[in-house]
Amino acid sequence: MTSKINVSGRTYILGYCIFGAAIDVLLSGLLQSINLFVLLFWTLTLTLTLTLTWLGLFIGLKLTEPSIMVAIIFGLSPIISVLIEIYNRSVIGVKNIVISVLLAFIITLLMILAVKGQRFNPFDSDLLFALALGLVCIVTSICLTTGTYIAKSLSKRAFNAVNVQSFRFPLLICVCYAMLPSEGILATTQSDFWMYLPIIVILGNIPPLWMLQKGIEVTSALTTNIIINISPCITLLLEMFDPSIAYSNMKLSVLLMLLLVMLIANDDTNKFIIGKLRGSL
Repeated sequence: MTSKINVSGRTYILGYCIFGAAIDVLLSGLLQSINLFVLLFWTLTLTLTLTLTWLGLFIGLKLTEPSIMVAIIFGLSPIISVLIEIYNRSVIGVKNIVISVLLAFIITLLMILAVKGQRFNPFDSDLLFALALGLVCIVTSICLTTGTYIAKSLSKRAFNAVNVQSFRFPLLICVCYAMLPSEGILATTQSDFWMYLPIIVILGNIPPLWMLQKGIEVTSALTTNIIINISPCITLLLEMFDPSIAYSNMKLSVLLMLLLVMLIANDDTNKFIIGKLRGSL
């Protein structure tokens, strides 16, 4: 028995040495073609924004339905951009102001739906619930917008998806490890949660984020924006597989309104549609 344990232990240690050596060799070759300190700075910033985004999503998804949470986040992004332009005293077009007002109206409708269909309310007041959810969505939207901007900046600096993700996920793991709760809190959590969490983290982070980074590199801004803008509708479709979430025609209507306004707000989309209409005439 002792012999088997020793052999198994030696095998694990040898495996660690082999994998560690392979990673060192691969990283050594990878690092020769990139500006290390620039990459570390931007990927660390990208990781921090990703961490705050996931923290906001975790809280928001606890409070309300996924499609509403996603829709509010996407609707807030253009408004935040306009506010930044106003803060910088840049010239704001009438179109952007009108779009921001329409988005604010749609977000108000979404907040009403969120209050009516709340999944968890830690407060005694619906007003406090709405304020807390609004704050979470604002922070999450800011981080998501910042993360997308950084990802695009990295691609313009000739860092491909492999370069970015090779540093992004180890940094993300370090940040998550630092944020782990105490053992007492871990013990009070359902065991099923810890069984599903690694699957959710792996499938919800590595493949989609790599695909997003790769897509930003090789896809036009028009295609990227159109696909991203339909995310709330895709989320609503997938909600149908969750029996705990009730379908609502009102929610579908508001999400379609949001999609329409977001597409109108995109200049590339407008040019594409006008070009197609002129070509068909």
